[in-house]
Amino acid sequence: MKKWLIFLGGTVTGIVLTILFAVVVNSLREGKDNNGGTSELVEKPSLKDDIKLFDEPGDIIKENSLKVFQVLTDHTALVRNINSYVGTVYLITNKDNEYYYDNQEIDIPKNKEIRQIGIYRYPTQNDVIKTVPIIMIMDK
Repeated sequence: MKKWLIFLGGTVTGIVLTILFAVVVNSLREGKDNNGGTSELVEKPSLKDDIKLFDEPGDIIKENSLKVFQVLTDHTALVRNINSYVGTVYLITNKDNEYYYDNQEIDIPKNKEIRQIGIYRYPTQNDVIKTVPIIMIMDK
């Protein structure tokens, strides 16, 4: 009988502590809400506000294949080297109205090259401002 009371007491204590932990975690998440706890939508700035294009194409980027990890608009996406999760991030755009999708692998044809055509500034989820090259695949 004594063992059952100890087991029951431990079970009840575990349930109470789990509920207490869930309440604390939930209150911490609500405290990080950037909208002051309201569900009101905040309009994001336009992608064009954070883009600076060069007058002439710049440096050649020596990458053979890229992988899309975030699509921003139909014709722009954030990409990086297909074999790296920590390499340089690029914003790829095109003039051929090609659509991008998540996890798309982009191979660069032999008669084409990647050129930097500008820079793009954007905030991360942690509100850190990142600046990345804007690239385009073009004829050599």
